[in-house]
Amino acid sequence: MARVNVWVPDALLAEVRRLDDVNFSALYQEMLRGLLSCDHEQLVCGACAAQIDKAAVVDHHLSAFYVEALARIGEVVYRNGTAEGAARVLKDVAERRGVTAVERVPLPRPARNVPRPKETRQRRLSAVDPIDTEGRES
Repeated sequence: MARVNVWVPDALLAEVRRLDDVNFSALYQEMLRGLLSCDHEQLVCGACAAQIDKAAVVDHHLSAFYVEALARIGEVVYRNGTAEGAARVLKDVAERRGVTAVERVPLPRPARNVPRPKETRQRRLSAVDPIDTEGRES
């Protein structure tokens, strides 16, 4: 068994020494076992010590993200947008909400050597506004 030195503030040590029969080794072992087995599902407010349900906080933020993303992707769908456009919208929503994966996970892109279906090319051409190079309507 390894030997470990633990530093304790003098005031705390004085309080603990007033207790009878304190086995510091057993106390420290029990504390470490408890720390390792804890999944930290309950959080505690640092200001008032109120218990906070971690799952409820995560669900609240994920639900807000889902609602906003779905609403924004819905706009793309209603304009007959592409999956790539939906992915861009999702990235924008995630970026504005501070999702750190946005910086390291790139958007999916179609391979350049894979031809697009003919109906996709035609739809894109028909979606172009009929404006000539001078900026006048034709």
